[in-house]
Amino acid sequence: MAPPSPAAPAPPRAAAAPLQEADRAYRAAVEIHNRRVDEYNALVAQMHLEGAGDDPEGGGDLSARLDQARAAVDRARAHAERQRADLDALRSRRR
Repeated sequence: MAPPSPAAPAPPRAAAAPLQEADRAYRAAVEIHNRRVDEYNALVAQMHLEGAGDDPEGGGDLSARLDQARAAVDRARAHAERQRADLDALRSRRR
């Protein structure tokens, strides 16, 4: 009977570096997304406090800022999703 084969060797540190960098990039992208969501939510709260949602004429500037904040959230989400896909791709290559 043949001896059991040794466990797969751990990847060299150089191979782990891209995975760690991808993980850091993903975490940073999620943090940016969360900040954009917080900014958006603050504008929504401000809009409710000022009653700008009730007055279409009076909430123009705030409404435009809300639209910009929503677009920023969408861009940040898309960026985080791309970073996640990159991280997942690196993980699958290591298997």
